Amino acid sequence: MPLLANPAELFKPLAGSIVRGMDNTLPGYAVAFNRTQAMSSTAGSKFTLTIPNDRSYTVVFEREEAHGSGNRTFVGYLADYGKSYRCVLTHNPGSITGHCLTPSGDVLVSTRNGQQIVTPSWQYKLHPAPVGEGDMAIPRPSAASRAKAPLAAATAGGASGNDSTLDLLVYYTPAFASAQGGNPGQRIDYLVALTNQAYIDSGINARLRLVGTQQVSYPDNDLPTALDAITNHNASPFTGLSTQRNNVHADLVTMIRPFTAASGNYCGLAWIPNLSSSFFDPSLGFSVIADGTRADNYYCDDTTLAHELGHNLGQAHDHEHSSGFTPAHSYSYGYGINNVFGDIMSYYFPKVAKFSSPNLLCDNAGDRCGVANYADTVSSINQTWQYVANYLPAASSSSFTPESGWYWNSSQPGVGYSVEIRNGKAFIGFFMYNTQGKPIWYVSTGAMSSSTSYTGNLLYYRNGQTLTGNYTSPSSPTTIGQVSLTFSDARHATLVLPGLTTNVERFDIVSGGVANPTSTLSNVDGWYWNSAQAGTGYFFESQQNNVFSVAFLYDVTGDPVWYVSNDAWSVTSSCTAAMQDGSWLRYGNGMYLGGAFRSASVTNSAVNPNNTTLDRCNDTIAVTITGRNPSVVPLTRFSF
Repeated sequence: MPLLANPAELFKPLAGSIVRGMDNTLPGYAVAFNRTQAMSSTAGSKFTLTIPNDRSYTVVFEREEAHGSGNRTFVGYLADYGKSYRCVLTHNPGSITGHCLTPSGDVLVSTRNGQQIVTPSWQYKLHPAPVGEGDMAIPRPSAASRAKAPLAAATAGGASGNDSTLDLLVYYTPAFASAQGGNPGQRIDYLVALTNQAYIDSGINARLRLVGTQQVSYPDNDLPTALDAITNHNASPFTGLSTQRNNVHADLVTMIRPFTAASGNYCGLAWIPNLSSSFFDPSLGFSVIADGTRADNYYCDDTTLAHELGHNLGQAHDHEHSSGFTPAHSYSYGYGINNVFGDIMSYYFPKVAKFSSPNLLCDNAGDRCGVANYADTVSSINQTWQYVANYLPAASSSSFTPESGWYWNSSQPGVGYSVEIRNGKAFIGFFMYNTQGKPIWYVSTGAMSSSTSYTGNLLYYRNGQTLTGNYTSPSSPTTIGQVSLTFSDARHATLVLPGLTTNVERFDIVSGGVANPTSTLSNVDGWYWNSAQAGTGYFFESQQNNVFSVAFLYDVTGDPVWYVSNDAWSVTSSCTAAMQDGSWLRYGNGMYLGGAFRSASVTNSAVNPNNTTLDRCNDTIAVTITGRNPSVVPLTRFSF
């Protein structure tokens, strides 16, 4: 009989490499995450998790989650121990963060100075932060009185609304960003993904959605002071919080900071409303959490965000660590058995990423995660999330998320707009013509004015890289005027340019492609560039394995010029695809900025063969341009 292949290593060890912890960063072993194989896996695929100087486990891949930021999250579990032992890893081509829970303890995964690291917590004598009872804040009388008046409206919204999404706005400090190597968004994506996986595993019907992130210049001081500052938001840097919260329809707001001595022995602090005195109200939807490892080897468990949001949902710790608090229900308590397991809300360890429920198992020994009518936060949260998800009821009925993609006005063919919106920012390309009919482009980029509108400068570049010539840096841009893009729903917007106001909508690359874009090349859409050829770029959108591509370059006179291609991908593997049978087209004679509509036409149907290859596992694309030296132009996703 044939031999069965051993599962691939989830992390490839780098021989002889042990990374020392410095400046409060984690020590550990240098590894390389097997990203290509992880991204090409199907549910049920197996990997080997090898703990250096220890033992190995088999990890079963369950699903992948794609984030709007471009990050992806690998979700799996230990085959021999079940789904209480999760492996959740958020990654991009250059870095990774996350953890795998094993019977020996947490394996922490991080990236420092470009090096991926696994840290078996027990080998390095890392310990969860000492327990206490002080991370729940009882609303002050003023907060309680504010809450009483809106109770009827909030209750009605929770009872009749169908919004099962908890929208979260995250603030973070410069020290947190520094601790993440300047990549705080990846860690935030991970904490949200871990919370949602806990909801899934627990049978909680709500989901957490990240609707905004922002860095604020705030000290990493004690938690009560920080919670008061963000709750009152009447002093810098939080004076604009109410406006931002309303713009993104955030039900909940949290601030993340690194775990330091100033945090005390607590990893978070949050308001805990209930149904008898303080009620549920948007003024109580605030929390502060600490993240990471202190110099004394204590660390905050990765479920801290889920824990503090649990307080915002009316849940208390286990009974033994909840004196003086009244949660939402008589059974709104965490549960655990010391040195056996602890659920998310309890102060017992080792931590299992589930909420308490008598209907769940928290270990392989058959121990239940809760006790009926005593410790059942799942049953409680499945009632209270309805209040919290409707803290901003207008969001539940009318809010939407603008979609990225190619936009046009069907009565103005030959003119188009490539829009990418990510992490509260927009990058827009405008593909039009000059008065002589030559195809020219403009760009605009910056922060969104609100969750559904953008205003910025319209920029015009010249004298950069031609299609086949040597690289030339473009001159500084000229500001043509202002541009605004205001969405009426996820796929329709009003575009205002100097001399032009037009209604635009998503463009069907193939018939029905916007409504049903299903593609094996999902999550590749957006702007790409080569950092060594600044001033040029490419936009790709895939619908049903057809790809609409646009290249923005310059012609020999220095004018900006664009080329387009609409061709089918040929999928060559689970990670790669190629487009080799199309050509870049050049259009001309169309509408110019401020002018009346005039029909465009193809002026060159074979500018250059469109030989493009994609590696979706590494978010890279390579464009081959005949006549350029070198002919292959490697592209990576453009960060803006």
